[in-house]
Amino acid sequence: MEIAKQQARLARRRALILETQSANANAIGFYLHEAILFRLVWIYAATPTVTSGRKGCPIELGWFPQD
Repeated sequence: MEIAKQQARLARRRALILETQSANANAIGFYLHEAILFRLVWIYAATPTVTSGRKGCPIELGWFPQD
C-alpha cells in the first residue's frame, strides 16, 4: 500500500481509488486500517453484483495525498 501511495505522489495524482464489494468486510477493514486516510468515495447501491457470484454492491474508497 505504501508503494502505491508513493507512486501516486511521484506521479502527482490527486487521488488513489480502490474498489471492493460492500460485503467484503476484510478488504474494507484492511483499507481503512492500513491507509488510515482512506475514506468512502462512492457506493454503487443500484448495482448489486449477486449475478456475478459476488455479494453486495461495489464501493470505492479513496486516498487523497496531502501536499
